[in-house]
Amino acid sequence: MIEVEYEKYCFVDRYFYDSPAHRTAAVERYPLVSAPLPPQWRRSRRESWVMLHPRGVATPEQGWKIHVSATPDGAAEVLAAVAEDCLLHRVPFKFLDSRAAVLAHNAKYAARGSSGKFITLYPADETQLTRQLRRLGPRLAGRPGPYILNDLRFGEGPLYVRYGAFTERYCQSARGELVPALADPEGNLVPDERGPRFSPPDWVAIPEVLRPHLARRRARAALPYRVLRPLHFSNAGGVYLAEEPETGRTVVLKEARPHAGLDTDGHDAVHRLANEHDMLTLLAGAPGVPEVLGRFRCWEHEFLALSHVEGVPLATELVRRYPLAGAAADEAEVAGYTRWALEVVEKVTAAMAALHERGVVFGDLHPNNVMVGPDGRVTLLDFELAAPVGAATRPPLGAPGYTAPPGVGGFDVDHYALAALRLALFLPLNSLCALAPGKVRSLCAAVLARFPVPPEYVRPILDRLCAGSVPPPVADAEAVPPMFPTGPADLDRLREQITAAILASATPQRSDRLFPGDIAQFAEDGLGLAHGAAGVLHALHTSGCGRFPEFEDWLLRALIRRGAGRPGLFAGRHGIALVLAEFGHTGTALELIERAAASTEACAGADLYEGLSGIGLTLLHLGRTVGRSWLTEWGLDLADRVAGRVLAGVEAVPFGLPGLSRGGAGAALFLSHAHAEGGPDRLLDAAGTALHRDLQHAELTAAGALHVRAGRKLLPYLAAGTAGIAIAMAELLRRRPDPVFLGALPSVRRALEAEFTVHSGLFTGRAGLVCALAALRGLPEVDAGQLDAALHRHVSRLAWHAVPHGGGLAFPGDALLRLSHDLATGSAGVLLALHTVATGALPLFGRVREGR
Repeated sequence: MIEVEYEKYCFVDRYFYDSPAHRTAAVERYPLVSAPLPPQWRRSRRESWVMLHPRGVATPEQGWKIHVSATPDGAAEVLAAVAEDCLLHRVPFKFLDSRAAVLAHNAKYAARGSSGKFITLYPADETQLTRQLRRLGPRLAGRPGPYILNDLRFGEGPLYVRYGAFTERYCQSARGELVPALADPEGNLVPDERGPRFSPPDWVAIPEVLRPHLARRRARAALPYRVLRPLHFSNAGGVYLAEEPETGRTVVLKEARPHAGLDTDGHDAVHRLANEHDMLTLLAGAPGVPEVLGRFRCWEHEFLALSHVEGVPLATELVRRYPLAGAAADEAEVAGYTRWALEVVEKVTAAMAALHERGVVFGDLHPNNVMVGPDGRVTLLDFELAAPVGAATRPPLGAPGYTAPPGVGGFDVDHYALAALRLALFLPLNSLCALAPGKVRSLCAAVLARFPVPPEYVRPILDRLCAGSVPPPVADAEAVPPMFPTGPADLDRLREQITAAILASATPQRSDRLFPGDIAQFAEDGLGLAHGAAGVLHALHTSGCGRFPEFEDWLLRALIRRGAGRPGLFAGRHGIALVLAEFGHTGTALELIERAAASTEACAGADLYEGLSGIGLTLLHLGRTVGRSWLTEWGLDLADRVAGRVLAGVEAVPFGLPGLSRGGAGAALFLSHAHAEGGPDRLLDAAGTALHRDLQHAELTAAGALHVRAGRKLLPYLAAGTAGIAIAMAELLRRRPDPVFLGALPSVRRALEAEFTVHSGLFTGRAGLVCALAALRGLPEVDAGQLDAALHRHVSRLAWHAVPHGGGLAFPGDALLRLSHDLATGSAGVLLALHTVATGALPLFGRVREGR
C-alpha cells in the first residue's frame, strides 16, 4: 500500500522525493501567489503553502482558526472571495498555491488530518472569529468541498473551525516524539491533538457562535449497523467490520467521503463507490467475489454494505509465511513456502479468469486486495477500479509496483498486475521496477537462484513487466547482478559506484537541499545528519570516498541563511556541528553548539534522535576530538540529567519505540559513553535500566529471534527495533556484564541475520543490521566466523535493492517509491555499512573493535 505521507512527494521527480513546491513551471498557480499585495502586507512560502500576513498585526500563539474547504474546480473562486475579505479586514491567512496542490492534498492516499484544508485563517480573537464566520458563511454557502474530519462545520458551506496552534511550538508526545504543541492554562506545552474528530482541549470554552453547529453535529443520525472495529482508513473513507442489529450477521461497511479521496482523473470516493456497487452487481454469483448487501447514505457520507469474507489479506499471510524474513531459512522451509506461493498464483489466476469471462477487468490487483480464507480459498476485494473490458484503461489509482504503464488497457491491466504478484510473492521489491526496468531481470534471476521455482515461472514476469517500460538512460542500462560479490576489491568498487550516484544527484544550485533524500528533509531543513547534507558528507568522508569543499561551502552558507535552527543530533544543529568539526571547521561547530545552549537546556526529550542523549553524545565526542574540556563536562552534566530521569521511572522519560532513535537504547548508548568519559557508575545503572525497558517491549518469535513489535509489524531495525538494542547492549556489556543481556544475545543476533528486508537503509533497513552485527564482535557466545558470514550475506543481498542511476548505484528510500541518498534511509547509510564491514568501525555509535 502507498505510504500516505510519501505520495505527494512523488509528483515532481521520477527518481527522487521532492517538495510539491518544486513542481515545474507547467503547474499553473493561483494569481494571488505572485500578484501585488496591498500596502503593509507581506508574503512568504513553505512548500505548497503561501502565507499572507498584515504588518503590525500580532498573531496569537494559539486560538480558534478557520479552515476553508474547496474542490479543485471551485478553489480559485473560493480563494478570491476569502482573500478579498481577509485583505480588507487585515486577517492573516494561508492557502495552497495551485489546483494541483489542492488535488494532491485531497487524494486517496493523502493524510486524512489535512484533507480538505485549502485556506487557513487566523482570527485575532473570538470577536474577529465570529465576524468573519458571519461574513463568509453566506458568501460561500452551498459551495462544495471535502468535510474536514477534525473540525466543526459552520453552516452548510465549506467553513470549518478548530482550536489549535497558530505558531510552531513543539513538545514531546507519550511516544517520545516531538509533536505540534499547545499551551495549557498553566503554560505547559501539551500535544496539539489532530485526530479524525472534533475534540477541542478540555480547558477551552466553545464560542457562542459555534454552539448551535456543535449541537447539530451531535444530533446527526447514527449508522444502521453496529460497528465492531475499523479495518482500514484512507482519505477516501474507512472500511469497518460491522453487525446487523436485527440478525447479528457480520458485514463489511465501505465508507466514501464526498469530494475526498480524489484520483488523477478528479473522481472522488463516492464516484468509485458507485462504480464498485455496479461492478459487484454485474458480477453477482461469480466465484471469489463478495456479495452486495446494500448501499446507503449517512453523515453526508456514502456507504456500501458487503458480505464479510473470512480470512486474512494475502499481504498478511505472505509476511507470516515468508521464509527469508528470518535467519538462514532451511531448504525444506523454502520449498514448502514455494509450493504454497505457486498454489496462490494458480488460485488468483483462476479468480481473475472468472472475472474476465464476465467481461470485467479487476483493475486493482495487489496482495492487500486478495483475501485468503481458512480453507485456502481466495476472494478478490475492492472493486472500485473495476470496469467492463471495453472501457478499461490504465486505472487512475493503483498500488506501486502493480499498476500497468501508460498505454496498457483491457485485460492486460490485470495480466500486468498478476505478473507483478508472481514476483512479489518471492521478492516483494517489485515497486523498484518502476525506478529501473532492468530490475525486473535482476530480481527474476534472484528468485530463480533462491527458490525452487521452474524457469518458466518467471517468463510472464519478464514478458509483462518489461513491456512498455521507459528505457533507462544509457549510463544506467547495466543490470545489477542477483548478488554482489563481497571481496575487498568488490567492496571498494561498490563504494565507488554509490559515490558516483550520490555526486551525480547533487543539487548545489538549490537552497533547500543539497542531496535528495527522504521526505523528512523538508521538515528538518535539509541540512542535518539523518536526512540532510551533513549526513551525506559525513558518510562520503568516513567511508574513504573523499571530501568535497564546494559542498562543505554550500552547508556553511546554508547555515548562515537558516539561522539558529533546532537542537539535536540527527535532526538539528548538534549533528551538523559534529560533521563540521570533523572537517576542521571547529570555530563554526563550536558557535553552533553555543548558539543552541538555551534550547539545549530547555530540551525535554531524553532520546538520541533530537533529545538530550543525542546532544550529550555530540558534546562528549567533540570534547574528546577538539580538546575542549568544557564540552565534556557539559556532556557529563546532561548524562547526569538523563540518568536521574531514567532512574526516576517510566513516567519521567516518555521513550518511544524501543531502539536507538526514540527508545531507551539511545539513552543507554549515551550513558555508556558518558561512563567511559569518566562518569560515575550510576550512569551504567541508568543505562541498564533504560535498556531493560526496551527489552521488556520486545518479543521472541517461534524461530527464536528477538523483535520489537509495532502493531502488526516486527522490527529488527536500528532506529526502532532489535538492531538499536544490539548496539546499546554491546556497548554496555563491554563495561559491565549483565546476565539478562548476555542471555538475550543469541536471540538478538538471530533477528539481525534476517535474509530479507524491505529497505536497505541505515535506520530502517539492511545497512542498520550490518552495523548492529558488527557491534557484537568479540562478545561472549558470538562466533566471529558466523558473524562474518552473516555480514557478507547482507552485503551480497544489497544487490536486491540497488538501482542503477547517475552512472553508479543508488538505493531506494523508505516506502520504495523513490531513491534516496541520505544517511538514515538511503545510499549514504549503505556507504557507512560497507565501511563497517571493511574496517569494523561503527558509524557514529562506537569505535573500531579489536580483532579485525
